[in-house]
Amino acid sequence: MEPAAKKPRRSWTREEETRLLQHYFRARNDASLRSDKGIKSKAWTLIISRLGEDGVDADKVSI
Repeated sequence: MEPAAKKPRRSWTREEETRLLQHYFRARNDASLRSDKGIKSKAWTLIISRLGEDGVDADKVSI
């Protein structure tokens, strides 16, 4: 039996990457979304929805 093929990783354009980082840093500066080691899981959900509003197709797996 052959192992299942791995799903190829998502490639990001420079613009998409910039938008992701902008949303991440905004969340990192928000005290309600910040944690000791980064941001809380609800912040990632918010980032994904904001990326969707920007026209970027992303999910938690691709980030």
